[in-house]
Amino acid sequence: MFFICVFLTIGFLVSPFFYPRRNLYFVLMFTRFAGTLVLAQTLRIVCFLVTTLPGPNYHCRPDSPDYAPPKTLMDIFGRQDAFFGCGDLVFSSHTIFVVLCALVWHKYCPFKWVRRVVWLLVFFFGLLVVAARKHYSLDIMVAWYTVPLIWIAYDHYFPDKLPVDFDPYPELPQKFRVDRKFKV
Repeated sequence: MFFICVFLTIGFLVSPFFYPRRNLYFVLMFTRFAGTLVLAQTLRIVCFLVTTLPGPNYHCRPDSPDYAPPKTLMDIFGRQDAFFGCGDLVFSSHTIFVVLCALVWHKYCPFKWVRRVVWLLVFFFGLLVVAARKHYSLDIMVAWYTVPLIWIAYDHYFPDKLPVDFDPYPELPQKFRVDRKFKV
């Protein structure tokens, strides 16, 4: 599901190259996505450097037969295991990407039903990540409110620079349009 959200968003970002009548600007969407991603990942790095939580998975528990804590300095700083790692939790990088993809769809997609489906998928994704024991619910919740706040701050300090008469979807009838005022 993670890869579906990411690939659909990448397809949406590059769609102006394949549909010349769509006047959405790839650079505008990608800059907002990348800028918010850099800020969110930087904040995430700071968060997981100052927090310590035991891993939620079965192999991270001391009574598990698969429990293998680091024993040497090389283990502490050099061991990288994407599937059986027990740290790097607060806050979820998977959820950062999924929420960021949903925010791109929410801001630039003209169809309300698509935006609703995307937000339902984000919620469902959070449940799946907790059920798979990849993250605690705390990690998901922190990402759910931190990433939109970073998005809003980025939008406030770096608004979209579009012409006043810009119409992103000229081919859509008025009843399908999203009522948005673009800033100059």
